[in-house]
Amino acid sequence: MPFTFNFEDNQLHAFLKEVAFPASRKQLEDQASASDLSSSVIATVQSLPDRLYESPDDVTRTLHHQRAA
Repeated sequence: MPFTFNFEDNQLHAFLKEVAFPASRKQLEDQASASDLSSSVIATVQSLPDRLYESPDDVTRTLHHQRAA
């Protein structure tokens, strides 16, 4: 199944470009909650496994694997 982008994906991508990496899930959650993001994007960030993320690509790869499962 091909990976497609929607509004939330675009919003998440823009958010991740502003994050200072490496960042923990908690740091990502805190920044997402303080930002003007949709509740679904915040929920997506909260669904990430609790670990340290090295880059925006690290986050998006993890989300892609979660969606494919």
